[in-house]
Amino acid sequence: MVTDAQNILDSKQSTSAHVFHYARFGVFALSCLFGVFALMAGPVWVIICFVFFAATLGGGDLFLGEDEKIYHYKHPNVFYLGQYLTIPIIYANVFMLAWITGLPNDTFGFAAWLQSISGIDLMQIHATVSWPTHALSVLLASLLVGLWGALAAVVIGHELTHRTEQPHNLFFGRLAQAMSLFTYFSIEHPYGHHNTVCTPADAATAVRGQTFWQFLFSSIIGQYKNCWNLEKARCKKLGKSHWGFSNRLMQGYLMEAGVVAFFAYCGGIVGIISLLIVALVSHTILELANYIEHYGLVRLPSKPVQPRHSWNSNNTITYWYTVGISRHSHHHADAGIEFWNLEPIPEAPKCPSGYFATMMLAMAPKYWNKIMTPKLLEWDEHWASDEEKELAVEANERSGLPELEEAARRYRETQAQAARETV
Repeated sequence: MVTDAQNILDSKQSTSAHVFHYARFGVFALSCLFGVFALMAGPVWVIICFVFFAATLGGGDLFLGEDEKIYHYKHPNVFYLGQYLTIPIIYANVFMLAWITGLPNDTFGFAAWLQSISGIDLMQIHATVSWPTHALSVLLASLLVGLWGALAAVVIGHELTHRTEQPHNLFFGRLAQAMSLFTYFSIEHPYGHHNTVCTPADAATAVRGQTFWQFLFSSIIGQYKNCWNLEKARCKKLGKSHWGFSNRLMQGYLMEAGVVAFFAYCGGIVGIISLLIVALVSHTILELANYIEHYGLVRLPSKPVQPRHSWNSNNTITYWYTVGISRHSHHHADAGIEFWNLEPIPEAPKCPSGYFATMMLAMAPKYWNKIMTPKLLEWDEHWASDEEKELAVEANERSGLPELEEAARRYRETQAQAARETV
């Protein structure tokens, strides 16, 4: 941990952990399990699942407030076990979606098997009278699995692929990401983003004045490009071709190809379209996370990442659903820390709210700028180093936002006046 972050963290008091403190990080797994039954029960239950998720995450952050406690756990391996056990639940959702895309066929005879052991008639539940009805069912199911895909990449994939020295965790992490065609994240995030965050080299850091909709595609394209360059350089250093399976991108693509082939087999073109919707939804949610976590922040590439280089959130439900990643300031100050050891750092710059509400805000540029412009000016004043103040002024001048441009103009005038007085 960097020095100033350590001073912050050492000043905090620890609290004892109870059973609940382990179980609360299973909220995603429970939601995902609910998703399996919702997909089985039909479109109405899928909608109910969405409403339940939004009410839980949005309402929970509103009413439960923030959690700024520090926890210590005697049995941290429980968390790894929980993540491993969640992966089959995730893929149960994937299987159900692929099965739905194959209707009116009973792919793999799953409905017949389920009816033989439980009496539940899935074919009757999912009986459709027209293609629009079936298309709506597939769309809703794809949107739900896309949501799970984003959470799987964050809750499981992100954590496990940060364990770069543990091949088995890397494998399971990529497996969680493969369902949404997101395995490149396991390379670009720990080896790219964590080294270049808040600098022009990082495609996943949104610049001031950039709307989320502008950022979405520039970030995805930029990260894929950065990831390819990272693997190309690594393979060259190893004396191996970057077109072979020494390239970890290729390994990820192979896992993703298996998912694509499965959907193609189950649903044909409908299956492929469904998977693309899953990937689009997952990528959009994950880029929303990237957008809100570092928007407008700046750093000299030669200086270490500090807690001030992330927008932090200590909101309780966000903390549970994202398994601690919302304590983003600590995560970036020390990327090797496991999620259960991440600490709140209340003094770090904060998101406007929990992740759900902040993401909703980010999709409305007018209101996003209204909230974030004062927060950026506050960051410039209270958190930026002297060198970063100059970078922030340059970013304000390029932002296209009147308030930031005016702040930059005043800063330049003040500097010029000080220079004249010195002479």
